[in-house]
Amino acid sequence: MIRSSSNGRGTIKASKEGMESRKRAEKEGGHISARILVVDDDEVECRVLESLLVGAGHQAQSCLSSQEAIAKLKEDPFDLVITDLKMPGIHGLDILREAKELDPFCEVIVITACASVESAVEAMKLGACDYISRPFNVDQMRRVVDKAVEKRRLLRVDGSTEIYDRRVFYALLEAEIARSHRYARPLSVLMMGLDDLKAYDDTLGHPAGGAMLQEVACLLRKSVRKCDVVARHEGDKFTVILVETNKMGAITAANRLCRLVKETDFEHDDVSPHKTLTISIGVAGYPTDAAEEVELVSKADQALREGKTLGGNLVRTAGQELALTRTYHRKWLYFLCKRCMDIILSLLFLIITLPLMLLIALLIKVDSPGPVFFKQERVGPRKRSIGGQQRWELSTFIMYKFRTMYHDCNPRIHQQLVKALIRRDEDEWARLGNHTESVVKKVSNDPRITRVGKVLRKTTIDEWPQLWNVLRGEMSLVGPRPAIVYEVAEYEPRHRRRLETIPGCTGFWQVSGWNALGFEEMVELDIQYIEHQSLWLDILILLRTVPAVLLRKGGG
Repeated sequence: MIRSSSNGRGTIKASKEGMESRKRAEKEGGHISARILVVDDDEVECRVLESLLVGAGHQAQSCLSSQEAIAKLKEDPFDLVITDLKMPGIHGLDILREAKELDPFCEVIVITACASVESAVEAMKLGACDYISRPFNVDQMRRVVDKAVEKRRLLRVDGSTEIYDRRVFYALLEAEIARSHRYARPLSVLMMGLDDLKAYDDTLGHPAGGAMLQEVACLLRKSVRKCDVVARHEGDKFTVILVETNKMGAITAANRLCRLVKETDFEHDDVSPHKTLTISIGVAGYPTDAAEEVELVSKADQALREGKTLGGNLVRTAGQELALTRTYHRKWLYFLCKRCMDIILSLLFLIITLPLMLLIALLIKVDSPGPVFFKQERVGPRKRSIGGQQRWELSTFIMYKFRTMYHDCNPRIHQQLVKALIRRDEDEWARLGNHTESVVKKVSNDPRITRVGKVLRKTTIDEWPQLWNVLRGEMSLVGPRPAIVYEVAEYEPRHRRRLETIPGCTGFWQVSGWNALGFEEMVELDIQYIEHQSLWLDILILLRTVPAVLLRKGGG
């Protein structure tokens, strides 16, 4: 029985007022609207409670049986469950157990006309947040509900983005994995990362970056199903639990979210290098990729890092190994001989040219202040051992060259040139002073190059320190040139095929015209090499590299 402190109102009228009050409260930002399920075998009391909650601005549903309530809990998530403790069939405590198993942070209030210390203690031990005995009045119910809803919000929500935090995410994931295991249903996890949040922080300040995170969180929350879970993981990363979704379904959902974020007009998204905000997403599935929550999230995070390495705005799946893994197992003898040749020839060359390189180092120091070597992050495959099996994954490494430019030069000119070259932007290409596509990734008459640097570039001596990368196994003597990170960011899918083998110091395009070829021709030659690579082809390219260097085809 409910004692009302105000005049009774019909359910329909209360629902309309509830919708209006909820909209008004959301605008004012002072009310928390919750999804509440009322379970009571007394239909009149059930409907009155539902009407009361809707009138208070909540989204309420009611059930007259425990079986119906459990079915609803499995179908949709609820923030709060208000259940009668004594009902025919399944006991109210069973509803409490089911609600907590499905969502450990779901708050439960139990009601009974037969209040006793024993039942109260048992309900609290199972996780009930409060206990109300009949009769109670409307004001008492409102206070208890508001307290429970606020408790749930404080426990679950990340303060910056108003979505679940990392701790809650892991608790919910553990519960969902247990449910997936029990019912033999699939489950997938998406790990998302903003590609260019640093640009917002650097240009507009951290508050602008925080506002961008809030906008993305709101978009993600609205773009997934009610049964899915969106959470803030850390920094610029978000996680999504896709319940009862296999890996292919998760990939489809991830691609949709990628497109949605890219096509959404966010405030100040023009400060991004791509002039629009983009995200990368890593996908991992249960039980195909992992059997427990920490490993599943780790697999999704690894896939995300691979996507970012490939330039961003990309969906990668756990276990999406490079084609090089299969090629490596099929041509293991070739790669073994190739590695032996790399070590022997690069070591001999370094020993023979060591006196000359010491002289070059001295000339570089005399010519201009700064370090002798230029170090740059490049993209290339890396071999990893997972579960006793070898696989190749994309990673980054530091490539070495003799410094040919003045120290601390702004790389923006080269970044703009690379973007114009890959996008075939002839106007931007001409503006940068390059009137033909005959110089791949190099700026004509670049004022940043030193006097010694011009000679080193003309003779390609500046490339000699890369033999250290060859000895370390990060590069080979023969292969596609290692791509720069910001270069890969502009790649189209077909361009990424040139990343499917170990990068090299020389290759097909160097001996086929070198800088006289355009970017698309370079990509085609690299792909041809990958498809036909052999020890004989590597030796042939090395032999042809010598006259190509002597005839200065690589000049520029």
